[in-house]
Amino acid sequence: MTREPIMEALRAALQAQFGASFKAPLARKLKHWKDVDGGDFPCWFLTQGNESPVATTRVPTIWSMTIDVYLYAFTGADSSITPMSYLNPLVDSITGWFEPTNGVEQTLGGLVHRCRNTGVETDAGVLGDHAVAIISTTLIVAT
Repeated sequence: MTREPIMEALRAALQAQFGASFKAPLARKLKHWKDVDGGDFPCWFLTQGNESPVATTRVPTIWSMTIDVYLYAFTGADSSITPMSYLNPLVDSITGWFEPTNGVEQTLGGLVHRCRNTGVETDAGVLGDHAVAIISTTLIVAT
């Protein structure tokens, strides 16, 4: 398994598909939402998490890679808008992109066997004018 081509292919594919919805390109260096300038919302980040191998005799190792997409929104002084109202359509679109389409898996051009959503975590509205959603996805990769 070669990790960097997988991560760059994922970053490029997500940027091409959804980049117009964000103020800044998809970054791989995570920032805290408080460290993002007010004019740069909504913004997004891609992180690489834990990996787990499954080894079987006489079969190449299968790797499970955890990838997180962090989405941030900020409503500023507009108290009439719930910050998650910005993020919900983006969460729906991005999670949908990882799902199979007409029975065809998302494989990042053959770099991975498949992608699977494993959950969405939100701030549950406790951040005031900010909102955070974290989309967790597992990439299955054969070596």
